[in-house]
Amino acid sequence: MLKILVADDSAVVRRLLKTALSGEPGWSLCGEAVNGQQAMLLAHQLKPDIVVMDLAMPLLDGLRASAEILKLAPALPIVLYTLHNTPELTLEAKKVGIKAVVAKSDDMNVLLEAVRRVAAETAPTSPLAALSNELFTTVAGHETPEASSVVAPTERAEEFVGDIAAAAPNAEPQTETRGDTTAEVEPPSKKVSENPPGVS
Repeated sequence: MLKILVADDSAVVRRLLKTALSGEPGWSLCGEAVNGQQAMLLAHQLKPDIVVMDLAMPLLDGLRASAEILKLAPALPIVLYTLHNTPELTLEAKKVGIKAVVAKSDDMNVLLEAVRRVAAETAPTSPLAALSNELFTTVAGHETPEASSVVAPTERAEEFVGDIAAAAPNAEPQTETRGDTTAEVEPPSKKVSENPPGVS
């Protein structure tokens, strides 16, 4: 469930945002702030997944409130929702760390899409998914070796066994220490029983 905190000093705007945001599957409104200071407090208390922040509010405006919130929660995505959307404001918001700026004069779907996009960009990735992506990237960046250059496991096993069998008759005697004496120990292939089994 995506928890959204809304901060706006207009009761009408808060009501519209609540209706629109809560109507999306998997989204819920976890809190409503009427000024910048309350937005800071609720962001700390409620731990929302995203904040929709008005710009012009009493006590603390949206830019300053966002800057203070991001000092304590730098990964928290914030969408600035304002009447005064200009290129200069967008640049200032980006410096603060705000992820998107949406004009209130735009269709509500523009805000919903911005929230959806920002939430997707900041969604945590599981370690397994990250590892899978890394492995896929590594494999995708290299050519697959030719089939002729890959030796099947069974062929390797046969070569290994053949090497051992070829080396066994020529194996050098090993020495074994028993107490104060040292005796030579012949490889198993050279041992010949002097007496047949059962004869002492």
